[in-house]
Amino acid sequence: MEKTLYKIAAVGISDTILKNIQEVMNTSHLMNEMEIAFNIPEWPTERITFPEKVDLILINPTGLHLPLSHIISHIKLDNPCAELIVISFNSSYRSAINAFRLGVRDILNYPFSPAEVIVSLDRALSYSILMQQSSYMGEFWEIISLFSDYRKFNSIDELMTKIELFVKRKFNAKDFSVLQFSLQKNDQVGIHQGSSWGNAKENSSGDLSAFAAMVAEAKNQSKTVYLMKLQYAGKDFSVFDLGPLEQYYYLGVVEIAEEALDFLQKDLLQQFSRITHGLFQQLSNYRRNRALTSLVFSDDVTKLYNKRKLDSDLDVYIKKFEDDRETFSVLFVDIDHFKNINDHYGHLIGSELLVELANELQRTVRESDLIYRYGGDEFVIIIPALSGELACKVGIRILRAIRSKTFKVRVEDFVVDIKLSLSIGVAQYPLDARSKCEILAYADNMMYNAKKGGRGSVCYGTKILPVDQ
Repeated sequence: MEKTLYKIAAVGISDTILKNIQEVMNTSHLMNEMEIAFNIPEWPTERITFPEKVDLILINPTGLHLPLSHIISHIKLDNPCAELIVISFNSSYRSAINAFRLGVRDILNYPFSPAEVIVSLDRALSYSILMQQSSYMGEFWEIISLFSDYRKFNSIDELMTKIELFVKRKFNAKDFSVLQFSLQKNDQVGIHQGSSWGNAKENSSGDLSAFAAMVAEAKNQSKTVYLMKLQYAGKDFSVFDLGPLEQYYYLGVVEIAEEALDFLQKDLLQQFSRITHGLFQQLSNYRRNRALTSLVFSDDVTKLYNKRKLDSDLDVYIKKFEDDRETFSVLFVDIDHFKNINDHYGHLIGSELLVELANELQRTVRESDLIYRYGGDEFVIIIPALSGELACKVGIRILRAIRSKTFKVRVEDFVVDIKLSLSIGVAQYPLDARSKCEILAYADNMMYNAKKGGRGSVCYGTKILPVDQ
């Protein structure tokens, strides 16, 4: 029987260093224990994803030009139990302490000896094996890693899908449903099943409604349902608490008898329920606060963030750099010849175009990027954890998206097709500026250089990059 090798992924590692590590593995006992499955040499502009599950991850933050905290937070989303080893070129005592605080298992200082590589990989592999053998602790840690922070989820749909996949995988459940109750009326208002999150099945189905009514009655007898068993229509179900979210309360339902779960599985499901309950509370509080702040920080026309929010967020990202050394970039975006559009079609049509453009910008950038209407036909975008060079690629992507889109507006009884062009300036903190005023001024100046260079381009430093770059 062929032995299964433990998988190693490399992120930001050069071919030379990877070759050195591979040579050490090939000449030691590690050759029979693990293999380098793949290497991701550059950080993608979108979210990083791995083609397969891995046990160890080698990281070179220097090669990625990104802070270690940003790299680990993204990697851990899909690889919560993988052990991490950092390849360092100038590791200081402070950076080493920070790395271990972030969950790094070991640091390899380059250049390293074969013995150092063997010891480091051996140590990390031993921890990985220990966690896998101690399956309950490993699974419990996976729950914490996946579901303890609401910021990992961009929407309720994404959260519910993650919960469904986790429950089916961990407890061998064929079907998974979520019952949605109104907190005000204490009655069931929707049943979500499988991939139909966001499309709740109302009380049109008698069978489902009757079952939901049974669950509601059982729930009313206990404030919190971490695990409850029910029988309905000759089938056994386990019901567990997901938690409150805004005006609703959610319960998870799996078609699996409680007796079919062993002691550890029951406890794991109860712990999962407690953690999701806290997660839903976090998300509910966050949404309530966001609704209040949006009244202060939203632009009236586009519903994007406004200059007041930009001023506040720049302070946050500058402080984040001081604490974690995480750089960020700013794009200053201006619509070319927008005054001509206002003069020709009127300001109402101009406002419609601003709304359409704002929607297109939101579709084009990452979820983590923040867009603000700066004033008139000017927009600012904060690009977290990306250098100016990489932010230029984001700018080029925006130019291509806008160039390919035809904006349709109604003028009296006619629909008019309008094409837009943008000029974009780029600045990186702290490379190009040391304050929020300076970085906005620098990006603004780059934007005007893009206009002088012919418009429809991105400018950074001495480079003017056209849309076809």
